[in-house]
Amino acid sequence: MHVPFGPDPTCGETGNAPNERGDSREHGEIDNERDEPSVNGNTDEEQLTKDVNHRKRCPNESLYAFNHPTNIRPPIDPKLELTLKLKNNYAIDLKSSKQAVLGFPRCPLFPDSQWNDILLDRYVDFDKILSGYYALESDHRETQTIGNLDISINTGGSSGKPAKEIRIYGEWMIAYARYTRAILFVYPHWLCKLEDYHKYMAGQFAAYPDVADQYKIINFDKAIRLHIGQSNDLFTNYARFQDIISYHLINPKTSRPSEAKHPKLTNDETPICRQWNNGHCVSVTCGYRHKCHHCHGKHQVKDCTSRWQDSKKD
Repeated sequence: MHVPFGPDPTCGETGNAPNERGDSREHGEIDNERDEPSVNGNTDEEQLTKDVNHRKRCPNESLYAFNHPTNIRPPIDPKLELTLKLKNNYAIDLKSSKQAVLGFPRCPLFPDSQWNDILLDRYVDFDKILSGYYALESDHRETQTIGNLDISINTGGSSGKPAKEIRIYGEWMIAYARYTRAILFVYPHWLCKLEDYHKYMAGQFAAYPDVADQYKIINFDKAIRLHIGQSNDLFTNYARFQDIISYHLINPKTSRPSEAKHPKLTNDETPICRQWNNGHCVSVTCGYRHKCHHCHGKHQVKDCTSRWQDSKKD
């Protein structure tokens, strides 16, 4: 009996092997790309998850020498322990923590760019706080994440450089008051510490009533807060800042703020400041000479004695 030549009914529409993919594998043959199981018996998704976890391996905490059980550590202040607990919680997802703060109804008015430093208990630039207080433009920043890299983009109009620089006690107080409100919003147990520090710094400013010398206290404050921001500790023992006191308050060569950006007052080619002679200029970084218009002495023109002597001769 003659059998007509045509596709085998046991094959697919293509007439090839029963696997319908157009390859010529025999029954029972394993496709190395699709059908072969992984060496460890895991699916592709499980293997991919393991690869990702391998790239993000966590360190072995038992090998942390500073946290070894045999180390003798003094007891931790309960307030410091709470600070570290809150700080570590904020740091788990800093972006989400900041969004939660900014979305709260009673969130304090504070520069957007400084909130991360507040949440992480780091040094906060008071010059930027003061600049934000008088700013006419926003300092809003957006953070975009690319892999493990966070890129901060300034979407506001202000630049990263502070427009104002703290020079006197009144300006420092404006910044410190705003700083205190922001800190207490995320670390409410800091109230007594912040009040004590304010009293301490007020006493330092009182020791320098001449505003021309208060830049020393400003530098002293920055140095203290930098030290505190770099260590997980509370600044309650001011005696340990004796070396900072010696450098910034006693050392006569302590630099003035932005000294390199302004002409020195001893330069004879620099014009005399009229605002200072009228009793209005108190800036320690003024670009003009603070000398008498009449005799070029170190007093204001209203206190010039040679001026009156010259008028009597006339």
